Amino acid sequence: MVQEKVKEKIYEILTAEGLLTGDQVQMIKAKETMQRAKMLKAKSPNIRHKVLYRSFLSLIDIIESLQIPSPPPGNGFLAAETLLKAMAKHLNLPFIKVDRPSEAGFGSGHQDHLQALCGETSACPH
Repeated sequence: MVQEKVKEKIYEILTAEGLLTGDQVQMIKAKETMQRAKMLKAKSPNIRHKVLYRSFLSLIDIIESLQIPSPPPGNGFLAAETLLKAMAKHLNLPFIKVDRPSEAGFGSGHQDHLQALCGETSACPH
């Protein structure tokens, strides 16, 4: 239940910051489970074995993997860093880039980025 509230807060922030439209949010929600499974399946079996939590792939990972076009004037697709910077801006927090791979050797550690970004701030969706 908490996980769903966090996701909704992330969608709310990214929509308010102009990175996602309502239609894109609905598309992400519809594809999230299948995209998560696809991403996990693409990893080698020994890495999948180490993934203990379904949430190991963050919503940021999922959004980035769906290659959603950046809103104008941007070109390309929404990247994790762009999404996290928008969240920091919305929460009036400085963006701190944390380049630390996850302990399982898989993924980009966006949960770490989000926690580092938010710290213990109660307004943060973590």
